[in-house]
Amino acid sequence: MRSTVLVARSLQKASVPPALLSDPTPGSLQPTRLAAHVNGAGSSCSVYLASGCRVYRIEIRLDASVMLSKGKESLLIPDNAQVISSSVVDRCPHRSEIQSVALAEGEDDCLILGTVDSYGHLIVSRLDIVADGHPIQYHLVIVVLGKAVGLGYALAQCSNPW
Repeated sequence: MRSTVLVARSLQKASVPPALLSDPTPGSLQPTRLAAHVNGAGSSCSVYLASGCRVYRIEIRLDASVMLSKGKESLLIPDNAQVISSSVVDRCPHRSEIQSVALAEGEDDCLILGTVDSYGHLIVSRLDIVADGHPIQYHLVIVVLGKAVGLGYALAQCSNPW
């Protein structure tokens, strides 16, 4: 079997605006609390970051013309990226610290955002990626209790705020 090696074409970094997240929780530095989605044209990237009980969205401009820089021992050196916008995703109503964030592309130009908090509460939200501000069209809350693990579908509660 032939192995495939991924090679980076560019490496960019962006800073979280202090006005958006002035006092992050220590756990927010975990890789499970971050998810990214590159738009279809590849010109920007939406990063969803969890800190405490909230999810934040940061839109970053991606510059395809940035050349990949290498340092000592071929270590990749990131270039600074511009933050286009930032906001709070205000429809993820967790009551305890979010432990994990997952993001997937759904049908009809939407993203599916899943978050799990420290009590095991899962919130699945559908985000509209066409409209500004990413309004959530629906969210599904699943609470898994005690011995009912594996029967999450029977414990599902679906609400539609519109």
